[in-house]
This record gives sequence, structure tokens and C-alpha cells, in this order.
Amino acid sequence: MKSPLALTVGALLLPGLLASASPVIARDGTLCDNLTNPLLFMGQVKRYIQDILYDPNRGIKDLTPEARDQAALISAALDAPLADVQRVRAAAHACPAGRTRRAPPDQTVRRQEGGTLCDDLDHTASELQHAKDMADELASMPTGEKVQTGGIKSQLDKTLADVAWAKEKLSAAGRC
Repeated sequence: MKSPLALTVGALLLPGLLASASPVIARDGTLCDNLTNPLLFMGQVKRYIQDILYDPNRGIKDLTPEARDQAALISAALDAPLADVQRVRAAAHACPAGRTRRAPPDQTVRRQEGGTLCDDLDHTASELQHAKDMADELASMPTGEKVQTGGIKSQLDKTLADVAWAKEKLSAAGRC
């Protein structure tokens, strides 16, 4: 059973994360959608974690150092997938000129090895799964129950789905 504090924190933090989330794009969404939504979803997770760790009004003050470190690791684990999706999105010329959707600023993390666009999306999916596993670990830590890891995992699930659909579309178009 969740403590009243955990329920209060969840009531304050989770709705903001989920209310700003775009709906999951169906398989018939455009390649642009499938490569833009992951940027938005991962950005939302990173902002949520930053709020947990640093926002004096919304943060969780009694997180143990281990739980705080784990939350920071989840946020850092999303840097490489963000860079991969941005690279694939640009290289695939997925979005028509003038298409404006808010996306996080370009990340400085870049993969050094070569490979196809689909290789980058495979790497992205692997890193996202790793971030989900770390969210499970966070949920099991002392005071981790106060962090709404379900919202984090839900956003990462949506991201994984869009990445898989983008890979399927690129592959079907012979671009892998």
C-alpha cells in the first residue's frame, strides 16, 4: 500500500507528465511522427526526473542518495537514444521542410561507430529498454515508491513503439 505522501507526490507530479504527452501514433502515422514523438517522450521523462531531483516545489526531498543517483542515471541513459533518433530523423529526411513540432535541442552525444539507420534504431531500443529496467530498480529502492516510475515506463513504452514503427517504415522503404 502506498503511503499518503507517495500518493500526494504522485498526484502532483504524474498528471503534468502525462497531460503533456502526445497520443501514441498509430502504425499509419508518418515517419516524421514516429521519429519526433520519441524525442518528445524522452524529453518529458528527462524533465520529470529533473523535477524530482531539483525542483524545490515539486521535488522529493527525502529520496535516499541511492534513489537520487538511480534517477539521475535514468536521465543520463536517455542521452544516447535521443542522439540516435535525432540523427536518424535528420539522415532519413523524415520531416518535410517547415514541419514544426517542439523537440529537445540537439544533443552533443554522438555514436562513433557506423551502421545503418536501422542499426541506430536498434541501439535506441536497447538503450530505452535499459532505462526501463533502471526505472524498475528505482521503484524497488527505499523511497523509490514515491517516484512514479509507472509514468516513466509508460512514456518509454510509447517511445519504443514509435521507434519500432519508424524502423519498420524505413525497412519497408529499403532504407536500412
